[in-house]
Amino acid sequence: MSPVLVEIVQLWWRDLPLGRMALIVLASVLLAVAWALRPSRSLLASQVHGRWPAWRRGLVIVGSFVVGYQLVLNRAALFDDAFITFHYARNFAEGLGLVFNPGERVEGYTNFLWTVLIGALHALTPFEAPAIGLALCLVAFGCNLLLIARLGRILCERSSDVPHLPLATLLLALHGVTTSYGTSGLETGAASLLVSLGALFLVRGQGVGDAARAGLMLILAALMRPDHGLFYAVGGLVLLGDRVPDLIAAYRGGKDGVRGLWRAGGGALAAYAATFGIYALYLLWKLSYYGDLLPNTYYAKSAHLTWFEQGRVYAATFYLGSQDWLVVIFCLVWLARPSADAGVRRFKLFLAGSFVVYNFYVAKVGGDFMFGRFYVSLIPLYLLGAEALIHELFRRRPVGYSEVEDGHPGLSRPDLSRRAVAGLAAGLLLASSQEVRLIPEHQVRWGIADETTYYRIKSFHPLVAGHSQELTGRFFGRTLKERGLEVVLGTGGPGSVAYYSRLEVVDTRGLTDAFVARQPLHERGRPGHEKVAPREYLLQRGVHLLRMHAAQNGFHPPQWQRVVHVDFGPASGGTRWQIAHYDRDLMRRIKELAPEIRFLDFELWLGHYLATLPNRPPQRVRHDVKWLRRYYFDHNDDPESLAAIESWLAEQGW
Repeated sequence: MSPVLVEIVQLWWRDLPLGRMALIVLASVLLAVAWALRPSRSLLASQVHGRWPAWRRGLVIVGSFVVGYQLVLNRAALFDDAFITFHYARNFAEGLGLVFNPGERVEGYTNFLWTVLIGALHALTPFEAPAIGLALCLVAFGCNLLLIARLGRILCERSSDVPHLPLATLLLALHGVTTSYGTSGLETGAASLLVSLGALFLVRGQGVGDAARAGLMLILAALMRPDHGLFYAVGGLVLLGDRVPDLIAAYRGGKDGVRGLWRAGGGALAAYAATFGIYALYLLWKLSYYGDLLPNTYYAKSAHLTWFEQGRVYAATFYLGSQDWLVVIFCLVWLARPSADAGVRRFKLFLAGSFVVYNFYVAKVGGDFMFGRFYVSLIPLYLLGAEALIHELFRRRPVGYSEVEDGHPGLSRPDLSRRAVAGLAAGLLLASSQEVRLIPEHQVRWGIADETTYYRIKSFHPLVAGHSQELTGRFFGRTLKERGLEVVLGTGGPGSVAYYSRLEVVDTRGLTDAFVARQPLHERGRPGHEKVAPREYLLQRGVHLLRMHAAQNGFHPPQWQRVVHVDFGPASGGTRWQIAHYDRDLMRRIKELAPEIRFLDFELWLGHYLATLPNRPPQRVRHDVKWLRRYYFDHNDDPESLAAIESWLAEQGW
């Protein structure tokens, strides 16, 4: 085991809330035993008929909604990455196309359907893209809760004879990761909803119609996130495996010809496969529009490489931190149990295949820099598997009922023990909701961050998060764009800056820039933040103001930092910006029209530099000229100043 994995396990064990977990388990066992011993005829009737009054099940679902939305709103955040989507969506709604910078066709998003949906709603309603994204996330979260309750009930009715208790819905509402993405503005919740819908139609399996619906939902999930095409592939294999025996039998029987094959399952397979046509049309459009079948982030994140070392770290932080390792164990036990119902078997195959394939994919690419993001679509599926195991443990035995002395039916000791074990299992499952925070707030650990702690929403009306990128973007919008100052910005994390400023932005990390994304990868680091725009490229793109971060600290030599520094005051949000190259005309206009932006007047500084040349070492001046050319003289018509420096150097023999 690597030192990092050992550290993760040690931190998890140190912070494990054993006390709270033990109380939940104990309470669950006591409730299960009390429920089994309660001498109630109405209870007996509900047991015999396999029904639980609807209001009780509804109470759990309503309680899940209340608790879930409370957690979502307590953690409410709009991630900066979501603003990349919002910027694309607004440009799309305003007729500029699906572009980040007008006229520059780069697929810097990985959520086509989400982007187009937000753009369409922005065009049709008076609401801004961030508000629409926030609302859609909240709706997707609630729909997921209802859908998991519905799917869990179907699985329960088909695999056990006890009333359905929507444990998976409750656990989904309590889950730290799903609630963290409940307002993120990202497509994660909607993609998860589509995957769950696909699973629902696979379970129902009512002929050609449900096969087509399953394929449609899963292909839409692939349009929501390209890597969700894996779920579509798994669903197709499940359907194929389910129908092949019938097709073989129909073929050997030779009756009814093609019609017999269609009825035996060929029609369902054809309907499922036909939905891929939607994705094929999308690929053709993308190739013609962007000139590439793969999104730009594929290159920016070097997804063609394997990085299992980081992938294991990403998986360990998620499964231990969210406590889902316990849920997965329950799910695996349920998967190993035989099932008589064909729909339940299809769900098991879909769950098992998706779990293996998708976990392998996540580990292969090294995961993500956002904690738990890649697992959001898997979480409801294995929660349903764990819930199904609890229902099977509570299942009534065919024998075991006996008469007690008072004449009322009761439970035999084997049944009572079985209910106690089931209560223990349910308690352990509920105890898994006690998450362990392995990623501290406002920190990056092992290349992973809890983005909700960086981008918390401070106000819903007006919608304000108040983090540094948003403050800077709004400041640029007020002081530059609204005053007609077309400044080119260079920054990593460009979402909020580009959206609120409406200025041209060059992404120095390459998520929305094709040239940077295709730069060679020199060393592995934080996923998605490993590539850096070269100095020459930023100058070629005409970047005026550049955001300082670790990778750009060497853009200007240290001795010139005071000369190039730009001060926005509190509006900067603590970030540091510098002048990439000094455009004399532009900086004069900024000084006149935007006095809030404070910087060193380079023309005055250059005059002072020329006046003090006799006091400077010639060797140092010769070195300075290289930087002065790149920063000033190559971009401004000032031959007199350059000639003065060069003539002085010539006089000094340099």
